[in-house]
Amino acid sequence: VLDAQVGVEDLRAIVERQLVEAAAPLKPAGSPHPVTPNQPGQRMRAALRAEARAAQVYDRLLTAVADGTGLDRDRAERGLRLGACLLCHRLTPEEAQHTIAQLPSRLHGALSYCADGPDRTVTSAAMRAELSRELALGEAQADEFLRNLFAVLSSYVSAGQMQEVRSQLPPDLAALFPERRRAA
Repeated sequence: VLDAQVGVEDLRAIVERQLVEAAAPLKPAGSPHPVTPNQPGQRMRAALRAEARAAQVYDRLLTAVADGTGLDRDRAERGLRLGACLLCHRLTPEEAQHTIAQLPSRLHGALSYCADGPDRTVTSAAMRAELSRELALGEAQADEFLRNLFAVLSSYVSAGQMQEVRSQLPPDLAALFPERRRAA
């Protein structure tokens, strides 16, 4: 081949014959290409596995929020959705979408409606007031909830994305997020 002693057509015929004759996983003998097995229920099983995984990841996030805030799961879930939505309202649509994409898929649909910012009326005081009203918390409890919520969200979102999020927030709101230290 390198010395041009074999023509392209001859080479093509040799390779095709080798592919067609040899059997391999998902490639029956006589076919040059792999074939997707058509087993009954295969797609349904894959969809069920994906749904179970999505539920597991969301449950892990919800458990972390409930444990971190000391609230029952119902209130923790309402607080998670409200706090994340308010945060997304404060960001530019692009940054909100980048942040949402790194959160569990069960939140994507609800939070995509919140990516319409930046809404500068979303401040730490406004967030505390809204959470306080929705979750029946005092102002200090709402502040602690936000700190814990943002710590949990920070563990799900990459450090680079969290840096982008913090850069778009006013100092009092950015201060509610934990500082990530770089390894030395």
